[in-house]
Amino acid sequence: MKNYDVLSIGNYTKDTIISPAGTKYVDGGAVNYAAHAAAHLGMQVAVVTRLAKEDDRVVDKFTQAGIDCFVTYTPQSTLMKLEYPTTDPDIRSRTWREHPT
Repeated sequence: MKNYDVLSIGNYTKDTIISPAGTKYVDGGAVNYAAHAAAHLGMQVAVVTRLAKEDDRVVDKFTQAGIDCFVTYTPQSTLMKLEYPTTDPDIRSRTWREHPT
C-alpha cells in the first residue's frame, strides 16, 4: 500500500471566467489547486474526485504531475461561473451548479 502526505478530496470544478478582457475556461476547484500545490512542494499526493468523462484531461494532468487520482465519473462536472464586471478582481459575482448525484 502506498503512503501519501496529502489526500485532497472534492469535486473538480469547470470554471468559466467572464471579465472585460473576455471569457476563458479554467480547470478549477480546491481539490485541483491543493493537490498541485502540495505536489510542487514535493509531497506524495492523491486526489479523490468526481468529474464528467469529457473532462478526463484533468486526470491526465494529475498523473503527469505525479499525483495519484481516484475518480468517479458523473454525467457532468461541477460548473462555476465567475463574473468580473470591472478590471478589479476583488469585485465579482459567482454562481455554481453541482452535478446531479
